[in-house]
This record gives sequence, structure tokens and C-alpha cells, in this order.
Amino acid sequence: MAPLPYVNAGTQLLGTIAGLFGSAKENKKYEKQQSALLNNRKQDVTSIFNNEYSRDFLDTEVAKNAVKGITQNYDRSLQTNDLNVAKGGGTVEAQNASREAANSSYNDAISNLTSYGTQYRDNLRRDYQNQLGQLFNVEMNNMNQQHAQKQATWGNLMGNAADVGVGLSSL
Repeated sequence: MAPLPYVNAGTQLLGTIAGLFGSAKENKKYEKQQSALLNNRKQDVTSIFNNEYSRDFLDTEVAKNAVKGITQNYDRSLQTNDLNVAKGGGTVEAQNASREAANSSYNDAISNLTSYGTQYRDNLRRDYQNQLGQLFNVEMNNMNQQHAQKQATWGNLMGNAADVGVGLSSL
């Protein structure tokens, strides 16, 4: 009997084993790189969230610019009121009333601005949770793909082993 069927069976079995080891090595390398990328992204998102969430809203550039604009409008309003009172020969009472109105508008604007701080923090938290959720979905998808690959690998190994067995039994 010729040794060719044994050589074919042995070659098929060795090829399968070599393929399994090579594939496993590449998969581990890929998984390690992907895990590092996901962890880095998670750390970046968490760091940004922690820095922004603990920060007072009025210390943000948006709030600082808004306060600056509100203050400029307030100053202009006082100047305009004083000028109008001076031109029109208004009384001290009229001047005080216009200043009170300007003060009230200024206080309302600042109060409204501070209420945006709550919305700002809520939006930060919501964005953070959404980004973490997306990263979780990527990780779950990767786990499912890895599981499917392992199942397919074992299925291929069993199929090849069966083929080898059939080949040897036909001898």
C-alpha cells in the first residue's frame, strides 16, 4: 500500500494545526491592540468628563463671554439712562428708577446664566454616558465576533479531523 494517503492525511492535519496557531496568534495581537485603543478612548472620555463636570459653569469660556456681554450691556444701559436724564432734565428719582431697572435686568440675566450651569452639567453627564455606552457596544460586538470565530475554528478543526479519519479508514 502506498504511503501517499498517510502523507496527505498528515499534511492536512499539520496544516490545520499550523493554521490554528497562526490564527490564534494574530487574533491575540489584534485583540490586544483593539483593547488598548478602547481603554485609551475610555480614559480620554472619562478624563474630559471629570475635568468639565467638576468645573464651575461660570468658569467656562462660554459663561465668561456671556458675563462680559451682560456687563457691557449693563454699563451702556446706565450710561444711556444717565445721558437721557441729563438731557431731559430728569429728576434724581427718575435716574434712580432707571438704574434700578438696569440692575434688575442685569441680575435677571446673571441668574438665568447660572441656571444654565445645571443644564450644562446634565448635558455633560448625558454625553459621557452615551460615549461609554457606545464603547460598551463596541466591546460587546468584539466579544461576540471572537466567540463566533472560536466556534468556527473548532468546527473547522472537527471537520478536518473527520476528513483525516475518513481518509485513513479508507486505507
